[in-house]
Amino acid sequence: MDDLTYTLRTLCRRNRDGSHATQADRLHALTLASRQLREMGYRQLRATSLKRKHVDALLERSGRLDGVATFADAAMSGSDAIRPQYRHAGSGCAA
Repeated sequence: MDDLTYTLRTLCRRNRDGSHATQADRLHALTLASRQLREMGYRQLRATSLKRKHVDALLERSGRLDGVATFADAAMSGSDAIRPQYRHAGSGCAA
């Protein structure tokens, strides 16, 4: 077991949120991501060293990078387009 898989498993073991099925699904998804990153040539990773480039590589591998990258870029730039608009009670205007 590599460092990334080990640290992700430890993280899951220490944070038992959700049902048993949810926990099992989360562990499976993180283990799959770890294996795919290793297959793509990323080595010596830990859960604390994951960066956006690793997420982008996983999304590109799955063919889902287009829409997500646009949203992520907007989020990173602080765009108002992705911020929720809250209405104050009785004011009728967006904050």
